Formats: sequence, C-alpha cells, structure tokens
Amino acid sequence: MNRKAGDPTHLTRSIPKLAGEANLWSIKVANNKIWYVSGAYRSSGGNIKARKFDGELIFERVDSLIRVDKSYGVGYAVSTDGRLYYGYESGSQYLRRIAIIGREGNRIADFGPNGRDAGYFGGYNTSPSVAVSPSSGRIYVSDEYANSGYGSFDSAKKGLIRVFDRDGNFLSSFRTSGILASTLEGQIFDILVRNNSSGQDELLVIESNPSTSRVNWKVFGQNGDFQRM
Repeated sequence: MNRKAGDPTHLTRSIPKLAGEANLWSIKVANNKIWYVSGAYRSSGGNIKARKFDGELIFERVDSLIRVDKSYGVGYAVSTDGRLYYGYESGSQYLRRIAIIGREGNRIADFGPNGRDAGYFGGYNTSPSVAVSPSSGRIYVSDEYANSGYGSFDSAKKGLIRVFDRDGNFLSSFRTSGILASTLEGQIFDILVRNNSSGQDELLVIESNPSTSRVNWKVFGQNGDFQRM
C-alpha cells in the first residue's frame, strides 16, 4: 500500500541519497523512477520528488498547498507520459482539487469532481486517492468525503470513484460499495490500475475499515463492473 508513511529503511539502504530526506510519505515506483513526498505531517507545503535508482534527483515539485494528512500521505499518480496528478488544499483544509503538472514542471490545469470547473473534492485529514491508466490516460479519483463543514466521511458517497480524461474532463462515476455486507466494507484507501489482456483498464480498489481492522481488495473493470475479490 504505497500511500502509508511506512518505514523507508529498505529504500534508504539501497539508495543512500534518500537517507537524508526527512518525513518520507507515499513512496511509489513509476516510469522506472522512485517517487515520494517529503514534508512534515499536517504542515503547510510539501515536495513531490522523483529520483533515479542511483539516487539522482530528476524532478521536484514544491507546492505550499500540498498537505500531508494522517497515515494517508498525499494522493498522487504519474502517467506513462510523465504527467503528475496530485491532490492539494484549495482555500480550506476541507476542500481538495487535483493539479495536473507537465513533465517539465509546468502547471497544465486543475479539476474538481465535475471536471475543470469550480468544484471541490471533500477531505479533512485525508487526501483523495488518485490513479492513472497506463494506456488511455484516464484518471480515477476517490470522492468519499463531504466538501463542507468538517469534511468528514460521507456515507452517502461511500465507495464513489470519479473518472476523468487525461486533461481533467469528467467522464463518469461508479460505486465500489455494495459488494459485501455494510459492516465489512471500508473506506477507499488506495486505487491501483493496470491494463488487462484485452487492453482495458482493471482497477484494484483497496478498502480499509478502521473499526474492524479489515482490509478488502476488490477488482473492477474500467466502467465500474465488479469482477472479483
């Protein structure tokens, strides 16, 4: 589960230049590079960085609106063509939007739950999960939190994933809840996406239920059709 803070010891042993980094979060491997977030918990601002496996720093994005929250770190994803997508605070600690950053570090656009308009994903002490298709470039974003008040988990939006094209235009949405008894299902912890043998997206949705310490793994097609657990 690449969004937890975790212990980066296994990485810092093999890549010494990571050993000097403080507060590593959300470590991922994408496009043969190691991506991670560096920033103090609940602080204003964070860095998203990429290094080669020999430790050379080749990308850094500093944004005062990146906020590291709880054990979820920062929701972000990297496309095969080098675009970076990440959640950031927008005007309030309860409101989130997704930024689209080009491979040269230029800001292309940002978007909310209905696309490139003035909407917001909800969140408080959390960040939306983000995944990008390696072939179509579709963006999958979780949206389970209220975008007003305390931005708490919204049971009416449980298991909600919104789908966008590579430029942040809204395409569709679907639910991952309703597969199990309600007491067994949890909140979306992370989304992973790959292409199946037919070349279509296949989503692995990881749920976490804090009250039962239960973790569920569910697999869906790109249109939200449940396939297996």
